[in-house]
Amino acid sequence: MKALLSAIGVALLAVVAAPFAQAAPVTLGSPLTAPFEFAGECESVLGCEVTALDLSEPGALTASPIAGTVVRWRAAGTTLGSEYRINVLRANPSGTYTETAVSPPAVSAGEPTETFDADLPIAVGEYVALSFPAGAGLSLLESPGLTSEVFFEPPLTVGAEAAPAGSDVLGDESAFDAEVEPSTASPPPSPPASTGDGGGSGPSTVGGGTPPGSTGNSTQCVVPRLGAKPLAVARKKLIQAHCRLGKVRGRRTRSALVVSQSPQAGAHLAAGAKVSVTLFSKSGPTRGGGAS
Repeated sequence: MKALLSAIGVALLAVVAAPFAQAAPVTLGSPLTAPFEFAGECESVLGCEVTALDLSEPGALTASPIAGTVVRWRAAGTTLGSEYRINVLRANPSGTYTETAVSPPAVSAGEPTETFDADLPIAVGEYVALSFPAGAGLSLLESPGLTSEVFFEPPLTVGAEAAPAGSDVLGDESAFDAEVEPSTASPPPSPPASTGDGGGSGPSTVGGGTPPGSTGNSTQCVVPRLGAKPLAVARKKLIQAHCRLGKVRGRRTRSALVVSQSPQAGAHLAAGAKVSVTLFSKSGPTRGGGAS
């Protein structure tokens, strides 16, 4: 009997302890262990804000699985003297996002990877995003598969709700992450934003159905002119034109520029159509290249 009671006690202790065993710090965002692919730059005069909806690395998290506090964050490839902020976003059933918290500005010292402290509440299912001004940069990482991101231009403010200015499925990812410490007591869930239809199963993700911010068939991809542009700039121009980057031929280096594209500039295509590019760098063109 004593052995049986002891076994029951151990089982009950395991059940009680299970929730606490899960309450450990988590890291959201890119793992910052993949090779730096190239540098991106904010081209919008109003500033940029980006968050990942899905990363292809095994175990990589984007939406927080716990309620807690963002206590620190890292970014790679920041621009000396520029201000960066970490933000917390709630996804709404309507496909919009509401900003629930934002950190004070952190000024980059120009180090390859920088770490900043924060104190931002985050609820289960909320995302971290990074915002920065026009002309400021951020490294992009090679991704082992496709990752989906959404962009806000201009960046949101606390309490503001908006649809993304652009969305895409990419072969690389923005180089930032954030550490979330679990809260000792779970706060009540954030109230859902009004959607007008009283429901929904959550925002659509990039790569399946109509992406957030898309207006369906009423939006066309009008292919922009990409010649002599760095790949990061070309990608931004494609997103702004409701197009997507297709195959990239040539060696991806910091000095590489687009020398040809297909389809040509001015073509009117369905929203989300892919545009392939060929790069040329100082070391000369290289045949091949994968789909971005």
